[in-house]
Amino acid sequence: MKTIPILIFLLTFVMSLNQADAQQSGSRSNQDSIVQRDDNYIQYVNGLAGHVDQYVSTYIKIAGHKKLIPNPDFEYWPDSIEETLSLVRYNKEPVEYAETPLVLPKGTNLEYDNYFYKGKILAYRVFEVVTNSDCAGGSLTNTMIAYYDSSGKNIKILHTMFGSDNQVIDPSRCPVLNDFSHLYKSYSETPLAKEGVEKRGK
Repeated sequence: MKTIPILIFLLTFVMSLNQADAQQSGSRSNQDSIVQRDDNYIQYVNGLAGHVDQYVSTYIKIAGHKKLIPNPDFEYWPDSIEETLSLVRYNKEPVEYAETPLVLPKGTNLEYDNYFYKGKILAYRVFEVVTNSDCAGGSLTNTMIAYYDSSGKNIKILHTMFGSDNQVIDPSRCPVLNDFSHLYKSYSETPLAKEGVEKRGK
């Protein structure tokens, strides 16, 4: 991703952020505007995450070890890994923090994503993929996204579920995700910041 398009997007994003702050966050139209803004931000940050060597730092948590191990060799991971933690930075600012637990039931993958702007939460996403789900009768992709305004107030929670061949799953068939256990309202609350291994502005 080229630098100029990123800067243009961030400038546009800041302008939309200021415009949203000038309005009443309780209005339906403004809530929709904030959700659209956050979705655009998530899309661009995910684009940054694709440039691993340039923007992403990765750590692993190993059973029996208190300290996180930075920049692991992905080809020789130990079997005792409990979790991976990834941080996406742009212009020395944390923009996404992800936790991926690895101690899960067989056939289940789970990721928790916190998206930050100026160190404060803008969106929180939980993404779950189950290879063989009883309620879906096959594969299940379960997603929850919580959207926040610039003051950190939750304005909307969106749930989506898809089965095999991207078929929409009725929420009455499978339980929706409602997991806020890995939500951090600010980057300073994350394990990386608390342990001092990734300080804001580094």
